[in-house]
Amino acid sequence: MNISKSTFSKRLIYKALCPVAAVALTLPLVMGNAQAATDKTPRSAPISGFLPAQAWHGQRPLLLLPLQYGSDFNLDQKQFAGIASYAEQAIQAELQETGKLSVFQVSAHSPALMRGVLDEKVTQDQVDTLVKSPTLENANTVLSGMQFDKAPLIAVFSLGKVTTYSVPPRGREPQPPVVQAEVTGKLYELNNTTPVKTVVMTSDLHPRNEQGFWTNDRILLAIDNAAAKVAEQFVAPVQQVDLPTPVGPAYPGKTDASGAQPITWVEPVKPKTSKG
Repeated sequence: MNISKSTFSKRLIYKALCPVAAVALTLPLVMGNAQAATDKTPRSAPISGFLPAQAWHGQRPLLLLPLQYGSDFNLDQKQFAGIASYAEQAIQAELQETGKLSVFQVSAHSPALMRGVLDEKVTQDQVDTLVKSPTLENANTVLSGMQFDKAPLIAVFSLGKVTTYSVPPRGREPQPPVVQAEVTGKLYELNNTTPVKTVVMTSDLHPRNEQGFWTNDRILLAIDNAAAKVAEQFVAPVQQVDLPTPVGPAYPGKTDASGAQPITWVEPVKPKTSKG
């Protein structure tokens, strides 16, 4: 599969960079950590930490780690490397467009990371280590030292299988295939190695004229479409768990305790041991 850059891909990344520039100017980096809702006492607050009305409040900072390749990714990785940055920017744009995440990426020139160094919350060596080795462990180390007004999140995206579907020729002219891509997104809370959400999505099938003319455009737009579905699930409210159908007698409103007797503690009988 021939992979080359195209004008349409450049327009896609230009769209993705617009919200990124806004985030760089407005990323909330202030003193203090995320706090629990003030209107909930420890006794009345939900055990899970999720308020029933809204699972998300405002924007939460999110560090997007570099794009990874799943075990079933079936494109040539050397060829795809030429447009991988376009895919990362498209994923970042989809996360940002949810309106509930302030997204920044791992980069030596990241305004958020540079601000952390200037505020002496993290060291330059820690940031350099994260840039050279952008692992979940190193990301937690850096974010733990920084201070946000809301607890930050970490996202890891990986590409899965890319499927092509043949299109009947138009007259004698052969038509390029329709492309479908699978994307997996994992969302982590700070200092948690187990993802709070793991979402696997496959892009919708679109005709060739809706995916662009160039091969790169069709691949990138398929990834962008699947990433948008993942981002939507990331910020979706937690679904309430349905209770099973009640069985047995109805729960009594009041219980008659007039004849109840107090419980008396009885010392347990020690077992006898035989001597021989």
